[in-house]
Amino acid sequence: DLHSFPTRRSSDLEPAFFTEGTYQLTERLDLTAGARWFKGDQDQQVRFYSDGVLDAQDGEASESALSPKVQLSFHVDPEKMAYVSATKGFRPGGPSGVVPLSTCGEDLAALGLARAPSAFQSDQLWSYEVGSKLSFADRRAVIDSSVYYIDWSDVQQTVLLANCGFTFLGNVGAARSRGFEVETAFRPVDQLNLTASVGYTDAEFTKSNPDIGIASGDRLPLVPRWTAAAGGQYSFTLPTGSRSEERRVGKECRS
Repeated sequence: DLHSFPTRRSSDLEPAFFTEGTYQLTERLDLTAGARWFKGDQDQQVRFYSDGVLDAQDGEASESALSPKVQLSFHVDPEKMAYVSATKGFRPGGPSGVVPLSTCGEDLAALGLARAPSAFQSDQLWSYEVGSKLSFADRRAVIDSSVYYIDWSDVQQTVLLANCGFTFLGNVGAARSRGFEVETAFRPVDQLNLTASVGYTDAEFTKSNPDIGIASGDRLPLVPRWTAAAGGQYSFTLPTGSRSEERRVGKECRS
């Protein structure tokens, strides 16, 4: 029987600083630039007793990163604009999942590991986007649309050890994602607001990792190819005039 007595010391100090500014290049053209700096420190201590044998699982991680952003916006008029942007994203690493060696040794050996990694590293991405934000008739009709491409490195992924049932987080390779999104909102009368959206995502690994069964071209798990949603909201005032009421309906689909 496996008995675990996890003890964790959490000193998750995570300072972050963010700055952003916009410079008007011309009457219609704006340049926006910003950056976010982040530093994270994490620590984990876990003790397992299996068949009376102590199995220590300690992990720690400390990382920092600078994530810049730049966007060029063209204003056709006060209600219509188009933009192109590039943004760097960063997700910190940390101590990995707890995996008792006495129970999962064979699974780990099948992956070429003497033991589970004590920590996983950060993953990073660059997101490139072209889009527009359009409104008409005093904002009674709004259409936001964009196309994007994401280049993702050192992807963090949960690795399942099938025989013992434990998991750990690891860096499994590289991926890319591309697609589009369209969101609309219509207000035919003051009390009624109708919304609809549709999105398409083609996300796949670009680097194979045969040790855990990932091949270049495999789709990223849990990322739907198509998403769609529609909804409506109607607001009205009660006869007493004391308060207003709202009624909402909506539907969302993923595939």
